[in-house]
Amino acid sequence: MTKKIEQQQDIGPVRSGNMKINEIVDADTLKLPNIEVGDEVLVGKFKNSKAIVKGFKKDDKNQPVMKTTKGDKKVFKDRHSKLVKEDQSPALPVKSVKNLYHVGTLDASKKRDGYEGAGLSVSTHPAEWKRIARGHVTGDTYSATKNGNRFLNAHALTDSHDEVIKRWAIENGYLEQQETVTVCYYDDEMEDTMCQTFTSMADAEYEYDGELEDYDVEVDKGGIVPTDKLKKAARQKRIEATGVLDFVLPLYAEQAGLDGVWWQDTLDVSRYSAPRGVIVPSKIDSWEFNVSESIVEDGKIVQGVNTTVDVKPGETERQAAKFGNKMTKNGPPILGGSSSTKLFNMGLTD
Repeated sequence: MTKKIEQQQDIGPVRSGNMKINEIVDADTLKLPNIEVGDEVLVGKFKNSKAIVKGFKKDDKNQPVMKTTKGDKKVFKDRHSKLVKEDQSPALPVKSVKNLYHVGTLDASKKRDGYEGAGLSVSTHPAEWKRIARGHVTGDTYSATKNGNRFLNAHALTDSHDEVIKRWAIENGYLEQQETVTVCYYDDEMEDTMCQTFTSMADAEYEYDGELEDYDVEVDKGGIVPTDKLKKAARQKRIEATGVLDFVLPLYAEQAGLDGVWWQDTLDVSRYSAPRGVIVPSKIDSWEFNVSESIVEDGKIVQGVNTTVDVKPGETERQAAKFGNKMTKNGPPILGGSSSTKLFNMGLTD
């Protein structure tokens, strides 16, 4: 790990014993103070939340980034061209995913709006996905199987990949370029940097009540916005500028001959997050779908499907045994005789 970085700007105050801020004066060359591991920086919406520098790294454009106790922070707000390294159309990151399930109908005409567009959504955690999308996904749960499947690994895409995909989307009429405004701030409760992109400064000021001076604001002259063609292809009545590339990815993956797109999101139902993916329309017929009996609400528990820390496979049988009962092969417990122990387990006696 690199222990020191010799440039910093626009990250709020930095406190370090060996800094000499008063040495920065007007000159042809600016020599910035050092930032070291253990230094304190002020971050967050109002730049008043203390964080400690843990290390340093570079982003995909070779720009310096601080690793802090409150997330990664860019050292420079602007991108310095002297540090940028040109990347020549890198190979797409692809991965194979096992134990996939689709929740809901297989009839695309009955599907609701979503990132999957005309494709089919899949997840490795269908029970959690049902909880996250409660009220939006109904119906049977299907296992989805295909040996050697190939998904575009969305979280492994670099800035260079994004540029290639953006150019393709613009050339094919799915995106248009115009000035956009991105507003970011550190959310202490979520412990993450939150960003929202707008198609105009007026919209951004309206959303944040004209107090943009308290936020990190970036104006992108070459920003991207969705077109009506993208809305139609993605089956969306409305697409915000924030995260618009996620709606393009399935279209790009399909033309690249891949099965779909995979987002390895963190499993956290409280934050509406779970690993998820989409199988693109042209590849659906190459997959095998079967109604998964293990997911039907019949008391069965299957590892990796509806297990939790406290509930493991065989839990239903173990609980039934406490009442002196045995399970049928595919049905409810077989009721047995009573005893003082059984009645105690059932809470019917002391």
